[in-house]
Amino acid sequence: MLMPKEQRGMNPTCDCEAFRQGLSLRAAVFKKGLQSDVFISNHVLNLYAKCGCISFARQVFDKRYLRNLVSWSAMISGYDRCGEHWVALELFSQMRIVPNGYVFASVVSSCASLASLEMGRQAHAQPLKYGYASFSFVSNSLISMYMKCGECSDALSVYANILEPNSVSYNTLIDGFIENHRPEKRFQMFKLMHESRYQR
Repeated sequence: MLMPKEQRGMNPTCDCEAFRQGLSLRAAVFKKGLQSDVFISNHVLNLYAKCGCISFARQVFDKRYLRNLVSWSAMISGYDRCGEHWVALELFSQMRIVPNGYVFASVVSSCASLASLEMGRQAHAQPLKYGYASFSFVSNSLISMYMKCGECSDALSVYANILEPNSVSYNTLIDGFIENHRPEKRFQMFKLMHESRYQR
């Protein structure tokens, strides 16, 4: 799943204070010779990714010979949050370990942002295979993806299989019906949400 060359640029929007903390932590790690510690490296990587400094997170990631699920999850979700959706999908295609629900949710979110139904369906097959599709945070990403691609019936099918639908599930469906010009479905879902004691 390769990204067009013209979209490979990274434009991190760093939280300055968090970025400074990351630099200080990284310097301390090198000073004490702890850069080979997976747990500590993941902490630095995650700090950079969450504050929007994705290029610095990638530097830490690329220098790691041993990467675990936390490493991959932090990078993929970081790219998704920063709007680097093609990079998130490309990195996901390079994983050689079984992803978790958080990785799947980020991948589906990237497909939704790209409004790519084909890639979204491919991404949907993965959490189905590994048993994560019914988890609410994965399902909510799937609902959003199908709605953004205009596939309301598929979004409803996902909703029907959620173990514990929450307010995000209902709100995503309602917003999706509005975007897809289905006001009658919107009112039906709003009524169902109210009956389920969820408030918008």
